[in-house]
Amino acid sequence: MKWVRKAAICYDKVIFACFLIGLVSLPISVLAVNTGIIGRSVFGTAGLKGWSLEIMAYSMLYITFLGSAWTLREGKHPTMDLLISAVKPRTRWLLNAFTKGVSTIMWLILAWYGTLLVHRLFVVGEVIPTEWEPLKGAIVVGIPIGCYLLFIQCARETLKSVRSWRGSHG
Repeated sequence: MKWVRKAAICYDKVIFACFLIGLVSLPISVLAVNTGIIGRSVFGTAGLKGWSLEIMAYSMLYITFLGSAWTLREGKHPTMDLLISAVKPRTRWLLNAFTKGVSTIMWLILAWYGTLLVHRLFVVGEVIPTEWEPLKGAIVVGIPIGCYLLFIQCARETLKSVRSWRGSHG
């Protein structure tokens, strides 16, 4: 079981690094948007229709998908507390195990199909028809990566809920 602990530590470092990528991307996105607004207002340039809109869109994609696993691990995600708080702790753990188990399966399916899509986009060499014309696969690769990270985190959360439910048998 020593390798499981090492893998968990490595995974935690990976999702923290993804969180940091999102943390750095957010001010870059804000700066890009503000630069576009100032450019349009002061200099009469294209503003948000050019490169600043692209940076903002790509940043939002990576912030969302790469930061979600860390957010789930930290318990900072939105929850349905109204229903959960009305039931006994043992039932709550069982409901959590069920919903997180379903989420685990869903994230694995999304990750798999996202991987297939990204692979196809790289093989075809499809580009995004914007000012920079980046490879679409290079831009959307963060989606399956984030889905795999969420799959792992949901599996961990499911195991925690199952252990809590089993421990509550008393």
